Amino acid sequence: MAEAKNFVLVNKDGTESSVFTGRQPRQAALKAANRVGGTKNKPVEIKLREREQRKYIFSRAGKRW
Repeated sequence: MAEAKNFVLVNKDGTESSVFTGRQPRQAALKAANRVGGTKNKPVEIKLREREQRKYIFSRAGKRW
């Protein structure tokens, strides 16, 4: 089984605020989406970065994960 990874929420200005745990980026993004509070009519862009990595940023705006 895959181990859980830590993903950091990256804000629009590039600062990092919260840490979410999941085995895949999708799982962490669902947790982040619940906290950020976007709606279907007003979607919010979510950018996650794996904590140990600098080059991979997973982002999704206005679509379901």
